[in-house]
Formats: sequence, C-alpha cells, structure tokens
Amino acid sequence: MAMENQYTWGVYAIFNPNVKNQLDSALHDEIDQAISKGVTTDELDKSKRSLMEYRKTLLGLDNYLAYQQLDYLKDGRDLNEITDFENKINALSLESVNAALKKYFDPSKLVLVYTGDFDKK
Repeated sequence: MAMENQYTWGVYAIFNPNVKNQLDSALHDEIDQAISKGVTTDELDKSKRSLMEYRKTLLGLDNYLAYQQLDYLKDGRDLNEITDFENKINALSLESVNAALKKYFDPSKLVLVYTGDFDKK
C-alpha cells in the first residue's frame, strides 16, 4: 500500500481571549497573503529545515519508532517510505508549493477551534 496523498495543516496559538477576533483576522490575513502572493524562498527553506528537524527528533524516540513500525507492518508498507517522503520534501520547489497552495487550500473550509475558559475576565 502506498503512502496516502494527504497531509494535515494546523496552527497552534496561546492567546489572551480578549484578542480572539484580532487573532482570527491576523490568521485570515496571513492565509490570504500566502495564497495571493505565495510563500517566499526563505519561508520554504525554513519550513523544510523545521520539518526535517522535527522528523529527526521523532525518529530518536523509541515509542515513535515502535508505533511507526507497527503501523507500516499493519498496512504492508515499506519503511523506505520514510526516506522517500523526506526526499520529496527536500525536492519541493517554490513554484510547486505556491501552485499547490493556490490549487488546494480553500480558506472557506478552514475550521477554527478554540478551547479554554472564555467567560473569565
């Protein structure tokens, strides 16, 4: 079974509940700008490095490795997919990332979820 052609995207923020609307507005502005103008070479390079460092950290955790091996065995997948995925990430071009962002990211389908005690002042 081949790796699925999907991935997740998420944002995490700790914020003062009194500025929730400003956070929403800033998030939407950043997304709109990324779609209309595209990400920069610097942003893409930093994102790739960050993702590779995160993956390197995960591969250093015994429990993560055990989970990955079980998951791959269960699905009949080859562990070489880990390296293949990283090679694909490193090969991404600025043009392909920006084209995919415009083609696949639909801000109208963005779901924002907030947790916390918003009644406290």
